[in-house]
Amino acid sequence: CHDEKNITEEILSHAMEEGRHALRLKKFAVKIGGNEFNKYSESTLLCQQAAQDYFQILDRFCEKSLQPHFSPEDTVHLNYLYVTWIVEIRALSVYESYQAALGDSHGVNLSGLLAEETKHLESVEKELRAQDPDFLTRRQEFQAVEKQLYEEYISALSQAIGSWGSQNEIHA
Repeated sequence: CHDEKNITEEILSHAMEEGRHALRLKKFAVKIGGNEFNKYSESTLLCQQAAQDYFQILDRFCEKSLQPHFSPEDTVHLNYLYVTWIVEIRALSVYESYQAALGDSHGVNLSGLLAEETKHLESVEKELRAQDPDFLTRRQEFQAVEKQLYEEYISALSQAIGSWGSQNEIHA
């Protein structure tokens, strides 16, 4: 949403849920990587700009696509729903990959987080289907854009990991 007037109970609840998830993932990062990961610093963040670009470009694209078809208020709400829905789909995929990669070896269990994300995804999709008669068509367009943005982000992340690994090998 673009301003505080649009923060509904639903949006605040979702923000709190995501805050809990961020805290849980931060605790996992510290547990696995050490206390250095207890803060956000250049040494613990990779491709921060690419991550911001992913979200900002996706948000702007969805908003601009919705504007000609809906009132400003409906555009803001549907944009929130679409971006949330698309990012939830991606988050589920990433969290499932984290869980598979980490397994039980680090004592990391994301099943509760996955269940919450799945429930929220289903709720958002139900609302989108009810509020946008062109949901089936629009979702394909938005998902195609997200896929391209995600691939660009992963490319930047791969390069950053390669650079990070090379720098740490030199200092080791």
